[in-house]
Amino acid sequence: MTRRLIAFVLVTLLMLPSTIAPAFAWDSFGHMMVAYLAYQQLTPQVKARATTLVKKNPKYQTWLTWLPAHTSPADRDLMTFMIAATWPDQIKDDPSYTSDGSDNGNNPVGSPNPAANVGYQDKLRHKYWHFVDTPFSRDGTPLSPIPTPNAQDRIAVFRSVLSSTATRGGSRTIWSGCSTWWATCTSRSTARPV
Repeated sequence: MTRRLIAFVLVTLLMLPSTIAPAFAWDSFGHMMVAYLAYQQLTPQVKARATTLVKKNPKYQTWLTWLPAHTSPADRDLMTFMIAATWPDQIKDDPSYTSDGSDNGNNPVGSPNPAANVGYQDKLRHKYWHFVDTPFSRDGTPLSPIPTPNAQDRIAVFRSVLSSTATRGGSRTIWSGCSTWWATCTSRSTARPV
């Protein structure tokens, strides 16, 4: 009995490393799964507002071509919402966008305007809006402050903008990128593996 138990424990310990997957960031499917779950929690009024904002994304017409033919309007709105949650990842490879800031654009230091929320004419990737880097120390070494802007403060800004009734030039304008980034950041973990 003891030999069998020891053999079982040894085999289990030897096999365990092969079953542990490395920790990677979410991929598009992960973003879309969480966006799907979030969408199910929205009221019909909020779904309609989200659809209006998603339709303002310059990639919206392209996204429609990705949907199956004869998709119902309700499913179309859900699917484009899910696809919109991947937009910040889509622009990472888009040559019309530029990485701003230091560390290949992962740190706001050096960006011309890291907190800008100006709309789709902004062609900076603002990668640092996508995560929060929280410094840590094992030995109590003083740490640098958490870089801002980051996903946490952008969520607060976008939430404020989306709930605002403020107008510009007499008409209510909201950059739909706010909703895209906000949906993306709130629909998944914003921690970035270091």
